[in-house]
Amino acid sequence: MLAISSEDISRVVSRKEVADAVEQAMLTIESGDYIMPNRMHLHSGNDTMLIMPCISKGMISTKLVSVFPNNRDKGLPSLYGTLILNDGKTGEPLAIMNGATITALRTGAVGGVGVRHLAKKDAKALLVIGTGVQGRNLALSACLERKFQKVFTYDINFENAITFSKELQKELMGIDVVAVKSVNQGLLEADVVITATTSETPVLPLDKKLMENKCFIGIGSFKPNTRELPEELLSLTDTIFVDTPFAASECGDLAIPLASKILTNEKIVTIGKLINKAHQVKSPTRVFKSVGVALFDLFTANLIYQKALESGAGKPINL
Repeated sequence: MLAISSEDISRVVSRKEVADAVEQAMLTIESGDYIMPNRMHLHSGNDTMLIMPCISKGMISTKLVSVFPNNRDKGLPSLYGTLILNDGKTGEPLAIMNGATITALRTGAVGGVGVRHLAKKDAKALLVIGTGVQGRNLALSACLERKFQKVFTYDINFENAITFSKELQKELMGIDVVAVKSVNQGLLEADVVITATTSETPVLPLDKKLMENKCFIGIGSFKPNTRELPEELLSLTDTIFVDTPFAASECGDLAIPLASKILTNEKIVTIGKLINKAHQVKSPTRVFKSVGVALFDLFTANLIYQKALESGAGKPINL
């Protein structure tokens, strides 16, 4: 059994490889070649423990993730995780991995695949709302898919946005990274908008004109009472793309407008149908909502495991 650390993961796989693996996982959702129950949520106040198992392609993965939003105030990560990979034929445990790093990489990759298939080819500016770990990974993955000239960053705490921008600038050579004091300021120029917050109320304005003809990728909300995308945005497009069908019931972005009949299920389409050409993009305003699924973890973890075997990375352990 291999113990694969965060450093091992960063060394053996590239963001592009992870994005390609996640794209294949999205296609696997369409083929149905997987077993994946809805993830289990254990809530304690604002804190959440997620349990995410999946079987596909001869592998089994199980990820445990803790999401504690107030950890940022303590100088700690808001997310911790562990993933175990098992052989699907024998059940043998093959690897234990840093689940937080896998989550960060594959979540960034999900946003990147969204940009790959939904953003206009000549997109010049990106706005990232939310400056945590996910915001960084989403920005880096998005910038692999389009030749952005500017990246705007926004956080409810402007000082956080400034610090985030300075750090991100070191990784995005040749791109101007600018912290903005308001979402509206970033929207004036942005072609692509990515939200990565834990907000319970929409983080975008209600002004439809500011949101027209852009690509929006909602990543942060994953509970029925959390939402980043306003109903005004959903009304601007003919299709809401999702990573998995149960996104409609899992996140407030969709569950709330569905319950109030403002949104209908007919308008919600899995992004895999866009990737495999079963659905066409028609509206110039495009929306992709992801809640993340265990299948993405499995494909990412299997990629990492195979790369670790090839390169000799990881530490053999006996439990």
